[in-house]
Parts: sequence; structure tokens; C-alpha cells
Amino acid sequence: SDFYAAQASAVQQLLARRFGQTLHGSYTLVLANGKDDLARAVSDYSDMTPAEAKKTVGESLWLENGSTLFLDTAALDSERQQIFSMGVMLTRVMEAQAMGGTEKEVAWLARGAAYLIGTLRLEEEGLGSLADYRRTWYSVLQEKGRFPDAASLTTPQAYEQAIASFGDESCSIVAELAADDLFARRGWGSFVKWMRAANLADGEKAFQSVYGTSPAAYASSASARLLREMNRESSMYTR
Repeated sequence: SDFYAAQASAVQQLLARRFGQTLHGSYTLVLANGKDDLARAVSDYSDMTPAEAKKTVGESLWLENGSTLFLDTAALDSERQQIFSMGVMLTRVMEAQAMGGTEKEVAWLARGAAYLIGTLRLEEEGLGSLADYRRTWYSVLQEKGRFPDAASLTTPQAYEQAIASFGDESCSIVAELAADDLFARRGWGSFVKWMRAANLADGEKAFQSVYGTSPAAYASSASARLLREMNRESSMYTR
């Protein structure tokens, strides 16, 4: 697990560069080997019974509980997955710390930002550029043929419903592309302002005050741009 310690440190450096912010205080990384081991670890570190922990773990690759992170290393079968997951996981913890929890977040933005950090970590390790991944995401969505509008991924509850309808991959790609669109236009620093504002109000009100529009309205226009971009990409290949 020196590998994971090195990964955690690299993620912290990337968060500092992009957001001028890292995780506060100390956190514990608990590595588990398989779902049963993961459930046992969650139960040991919390007040959940083993049965409750097993239910909570479900199909998750990782979970966080305050400043404790649980990672199922057996499920991450490639270095690419390990690097990506550490990026996503530590970003989610930073967000929870900055916002005082994630219950009232704008889901496409907070999750999308975490997936982007995971992808940027892959880029840093020489495992493909963000532009390459973006092209891949377009083609994945095109193959699927149906995927959610980013506006329908605004609340955590709506995001979970969309996963049930469209699957996890489509939702994470749409969230990531919408967050990417926002950061390209408004800068990565705006996200830190949003997290701080979300700590005092809720994610949607904070979005309105930082970005001057509602998260659903922004996401709709980002989705429209995404469709245009996808059509342009596909017409380039079919000429």
C-alpha cells in the first residue's frame, strides 16, 4: 500500500493546484480485499452491524465515513482503476469537508468534478489525455444512444434515479462533461467558491449566487453544447 500512499499524495498535490485546497486534517485509508472484507472493515470502524455494513457496501468499490476511507482493492483490477478511484475518492472527501456533507450538493457538479480529478490523475501518469478521454466519452454515449440530460442529475436523489434508468457509466460521463464545460467557462477556482457557499446554504442556492443561474438551467445548456459537439465529432469520422 505504499502505492496508495503515493497516489493519495499525488491527488492532494493536484487538488492544491486546481482548487488551492486539499483535504484537512488526517484521514485513514482502509484497504480491503473483496466485498466481505470491505463489509467487515466498515462494520469494525463504525457502529453498523456486519449485516448492515454488507447492505451498505452493496456493489461499491469504495466508501467514505467521515475521515475514514474504505477501498476494495480486489475490485480495482488495473493500475488505471486504482489511480482513477483514488482521485475520485479523495476529491469526494474534500468536497464533503468543504460543504459540511454532500446531502445538499449539486450532484452533476460535485460528482463530475471528482471524476475529472480522477481523469486528470490518469493524464498525469501518462495514461491518456483528458481530450482523448473526452472523445471516448462521446463515443460511449453515442453507442448507448440514450443518456440523461445533465439537468436531471441536479440533486443526489435525482442522480440515483437516473442511474437506475440509464446506468452508472452514462450518468458519470454526462456529469463529468457538464462539470468540464463549467470549469472551461468559469474556471476551476469558481468551484471552491461554490463549495464554500454551499456550506452556508445549499448547493442549488450556492450555484445561483456563484454562477448567476440555476444549476438545472446551466446543465441544460451544457447538455445542448454536448450534443452539438458529439454530432460534430461523429460527422468528422463518417466523412
